[in-house]
Amino acid sequence: MSALAKKLPFSFTSNQAGVILIILHLVGVIGILSSFSTYIIALTPVNLFISSFFVLIFHPKFDWKFLLFFTIAFLIGMSSEWIGVHTGYLFGNYKYGNVMGPSFDGIPYIIGFNWFMLSVCMGTFSNYVKASVLVRSIIGAILMVLMDYIIEPVAIKLGFWTWFGASIPISNYISWFFVAFLIQWLYHSQKNQNNPIATWLILSQVFFFIILRFV
Repeated sequence: MSALAKKLPFSFTSNQAGVILIILHLVGVIGILSSFSTYIIALTPVNLFISSFFVLIFHPKFDWKFLLFFTIAFLIGMSSEWIGVHTGYLFGNYKYGNVMGPSFDGIPYIIGFNWFMLSVCMGTFSNYVKASVLVRSIIGAILMVLMDYIIEPVAIKLGFWTWFGASIPISNYISWFFVAFLIQWLYHSQKNQNNPIATWLILSQVFFFIILRFV
């Protein structure tokens, strides 16, 4: 358990937090496939915030450097999304739906948290490869693009965001790679340790999006 997690008024382990994430995503799948789908979809920002919170508090070395990384990852994510939404550059022509919660100039704040969360998780996975910072950053960025590929069809169907075009442009995935690479490089340059929430969270999300994609 990280030093930050120990200071919370409630106490549980990273494994217990992982089980909570699995339950949340399982309830999400069941709820979205039920007659209560509208209400469950509206809780998406809450789910993402809880997920990001667990990633943050259970990070093995929570210090000012990691807090700085969180801030930079959040701002890079928000800034790149702002450019995408308001100019059409980077990712393509799209806009966010109302179900993503409070926003800044059309960009939901939770999207900044999502960039941070995915960066830490994929940074943890690429950390298992014994290679240079550059190679691990490239691997982490590729994993983030693959995750976006899994998310996109379901996110569109659920109204998280909307593309203005017949299909998702290839520029979305190319830009995702370069933005993700920048954040991954920052992550690995700090020599971050593996986050214990990463596997729980990514498995939960992959299960969530794959089930909803094909049901």
